[in-house]
Amino acid sequence: MYCDYPSVSEESRLQHLAPLDRAKLAVTPEMAGEKAGVSAPDEVKLSSILSRPVYRFRSGRRIAVVYADSGEVFRGFQESQAREVAAAWVHLLTSDAKLETRQVSENDQWTVQQHYQAYRPLWKFAWPTGEAAYVSDVTGEVVQYTTRGSRLGSYFGAIPHWIYITRLRREAAAWSQLVIWLSGAGTVATLLGLTAGFWMYSPSKRYCFRSSPSHIPYSGQMRWHMILGLTFGLVTFTWILSGMFSMDPIPLPANPIEAKVRQGLGGGKWNGKDFENWLPSEVLLTPLNGLQPRALELTYFAGDPVYIAMASPTDTAIISIKHGVQTTLDAERVKSVVSRAASPYQIVDSHVVNRYEAYYVDRENRRRLPVLCVRLNDPQHSMLYIDLHDGRVALSYSRMERWGRWLYQGLHDFDIPWLYRHRPLWDMAVIVCLAGGTWLSITSIIIAWRRLQSFLL
Repeated sequence: MYCDYPSVSEESRLQHLAPLDRAKLAVTPEMAGEKAGVSAPDEVKLSSILSRPVYRFRSGRRIAVVYADSGEVFRGFQESQAREVAAAWVHLLTSDAKLETRQVSENDQWTVQQHYQAYRPLWKFAWPTGEAAYVSDVTGEVVQYTTRGSRLGSYFGAIPHWIYITRLRREAAAWSQLVIWLSGAGTVATLLGLTAGFWMYSPSKRYCFRSSPSHIPYSGQMRWHMILGLTFGLVTFTWILSGMFSMDPIPLPANPIEAKVRQGLGGGKWNGKDFENWLPSEVLLTPLNGLQPRALELTYFAGDPVYIAMASPTDTAIISIKHGVQTTLDAERVKSVVSRAASPYQIVDSHVVNRYEAYYVDRENRRRLPVLCVRLNDPQHSMLYIDLHDGRVALSYSRMERWGRWLYQGLHDFDIPWLYRHRPLWDMAVIVCLAGGTWLSITSIIIAWRRLQSFLL
């Protein structure tokens, strides 16, 4: 709830980048693409490594980096250079940094996820303060950062919660199956307990407890277990069940209309020549309403080449030759693009979302607003949220995925907009339910241990 598994967010990444300096941009996007040897990249960004501007081309899991001041292809770091990048991130002295490892194929507790494979080798540097930074030898950027506090919080939170044991998590398929089977067993056990509890509960108080009528036929820990089970058992059941759903035990097929809309919103295969008429160095001369870009993304909207200037995830601007500088896209124009892309299906409802709603919500307020919500009459009854800051699909749901939203986020995270808007009510509700479920679990362990002792003796 309060201490997530360590990761480098887009906000942190942008904060640690220097503002782009147009005077250093000597290489055009087309030239950089030729140097990178990437014909049709999925993503192209102009940012920096320390104070030097670089183009980063991503195609699938392949990443190529070209310096924008010289056209030199980035081939990895010397140790001193990687140390400097890490020290700049943590704002500590390079001389205090200890090189702990250069991870080529192996991983540790904090780089065990599969997506880190594209960034290896990783340089890991640690400081006496407990901070550690992992620098990619592929992209030249910090891809993981931990502190003593974030690691400690994870050992008490995310790691046991997700069963993130390093040696197990390295085998992604085995880890996934273990979580599914454990949560499945917990779901069945909790359902059986609920069934037994309601079956034995007596509304008429036909039992006797301490010489007085009672609804429950037990004393001691068994009595507490039944009381807690009747009070918190349903929440425990739905929490374990929704945890199992989070692992996609029955994967839903991809929604084809979402892919069509995504393609229609972009509408262009990346080509460096498309940006020759308005180069990044010229874009940086454009007044951007006070925004100082730390990164530029070279992309497309509705087939037109555009730049997305980013100072932070929430401080962005869209720049194109046709429409100039825009903070957000026109909703009617976006709706028109979606309508063409979704053909032969039609939009049956649309509205601009300026406040979080049932299917577009974020407890940490990180999802951007406004977005355009459109509903289609396709067989999946698709609902899509289009981010008006960049013209991309922020979230999408088919009819089955809307059920999944409530079966997972709704039941597991108490992902309810009203509670989020009235914090700390959400915190109080979750803590009470977690405390009740913990107490219920402790009584189960005590009862099981006593039964085992009596059996063995």
